[in-house]
Amino acid sequence: MLLLAWGGGVERAAARGVQGLDARIQDAPSCMEDQEDQAGCDDPVDCLDQVEKAVRAASKGNLSEAGRILGEALARCPRHSRVLRELAGLRFRQGRLQEAESLALQFLDLEPESEWGWILLATTRYLSDDSRGALRAWNEAGRPVTGEVRVEGGGASADGSPYRAFLSSAGVVEGQLLTPQALALAGRRLQAIPAVSGLRLDYRPVADGGADVEVAVALHSGSPLMGALPGGALSYHLLRALVGELRVSTANPLGRLDRWEVTGVREGRLRQVTATLALPAPRGSGAWSWAVGHRVGRFSTPGTEVPTRLEWSGLRWTHTHWITHALRASGGGGVEKWAGSSPLAAGQVSLLLEPPESRVAVDLSLEGWRGRGGRGPGGSLDGVDAAGGGSPRGFTRGSVLGSYHGFASAGSLLRTEFDLRLGADAVSVATPLDLYPRFGAGAASTHLLRAGSAMDGEGVVRLPRSGTVWVHGGVEARRWVGTLGPSRIAIALFGDAVRGVSGSVEPTKPEVHVGTGLRLRVPGGSGWLRLDWAIDPTSGAARGSMGFMDRSGGSTFRTR
Repeated sequence: MLLLAWGGGVERAAARGVQGLDARIQDAPSCMEDQEDQAGCDDPVDCLDQVEKAVRAASKGNLSEAGRILGEALARCPRHSRVLRELAGLRFRQGRLQEAESLALQFLDLEPESEWGWILLATTRYLSDDSRGALRAWNEAGRPVTGEVRVEGGGASADGSPYRAFLSSAGVVEGQLLTPQALALAGRRLQAIPAVSGLRLDYRPVADGGADVEVAVALHSGSPLMGALPGGALSYHLLRALVGELRVSTANPLGRLDRWEVTGVREGRLRQVTATLALPAPRGSGAWSWAVGHRVGRFSTPGTEVPTRLEWSGLRWTHTHWITHALRASGGGGVEKWAGSSPLAAGQVSLLLEPPESRVAVDLSLEGWRGRGGRGPGGSLDGVDAAGGGSPRGFTRGSVLGSYHGFASAGSLLRTEFDLRLGADAVSVATPLDLYPRFGAGAASTHLLRAGSAMDGEGVVRLPRSGTVWVHGGVEARRWVGTLGPSRIAIALFGDAVRGVSGSVEPTKPEVHVGTGLRLRVPGGSGWLRLDWAIDPTSGAARGSMGFMDRSGGSTFRTR
């Protein structure tokens, strides 16, 4: 019988395991001993005789004949575990890994406690580049135990510091069972370190049922304007400036895996700038960030003739942490102030559900503000606060966004990707207008609606969709067609939609825009540059626009 041993890594295990069916047959119990294996056989004794013939053929190097004999035996005894086991081992020896995996699964359906079966399944998956699936199978056999943990790059010391704390907090500890969940959680926590730009995390099976963990870390550039590719990051910043955005960052200037970032947006009369410092939290428990920001703009709603000028400043602290390999939580608070009002305490909490091997993600967020008296922020839809005074009452806003990312022709340069998004935003009636969602195609838009603009001709942010709750969504298909220098190019078809569903002066109809465009993935930046043309089929209004998109298919600019 083919009996795989873990050996000195999968390569050695494979080499030892394919020595021949005959070399291992004596290690297995006699095929005549277990009567339960005979279930479903036309002639179980004859099937066992065929297994012996196959072993003799394999011992003479005639693998094709052995395969033919075992195939006939399987046709007569499709649920005979010994036939399945020998044929799975033979297919593995022949390098027909997909068939070996299928047969191993059928064998394990009959003998789920077989350590040999799980090791064979794990080995075939590992050699087929399915390392996570292999790890799940090896876990069924109680393997592998974490051996040496090696960290390279990112300024790591000989003992893996400071990254070892993140690995340990995720359960990747020497001497403990290595699981796919622990490996995925470690990857998520390492990637969330503010200064980390890239990560490779994998394992390598070694002798005695163990596995070494190998980590390679890359950090963001320490230069605010230059990236890994000459001119790559610089061109990225110049393109952002053309669309009214600013995003400049530097990594690790303090040597603590910290990241400093300044972001800004300018469209019409709206200006916003935010400076952020992010650091790893103690003991590998996520990341801390401190942000200070300032925003000024003019806002109006349907029926208002004179726009309201709002000026805001704020300071916030946020703690972000991957609680499990699929769930990230954030929470924090700060102090914020609108011009002419008293300071307000602000708090926020958000959850991101994003399983590592899933194409679906769900993001939920809730923010609240509360004051202690004095003047409240102007520009809300509340009758008193809209005049710019009165006793401030607390106000809130929340959002939920679900997204799906799919693709065809995986692994090919020419592949098609699909993005779907569906979400909802809600605000309380006392919320200042500068915290409302903005739908349009410009740099200040928080949600894409590309045949329109959140700005009027005088640079005033107009909120034509009355209400306090909005449902919005979109779909996009991209076909990557080639390269332009170091950048990749795609052709896109898309649709955007929004509808106000609560608190409306009058019922609102869904607004749907459709269009086409180009996508340019620029080295040195996240997401991609979009060049779009969109039309509103109802009104006939059309518009061209340029901006940056994140990987969920939405605008990269957010209100905060």
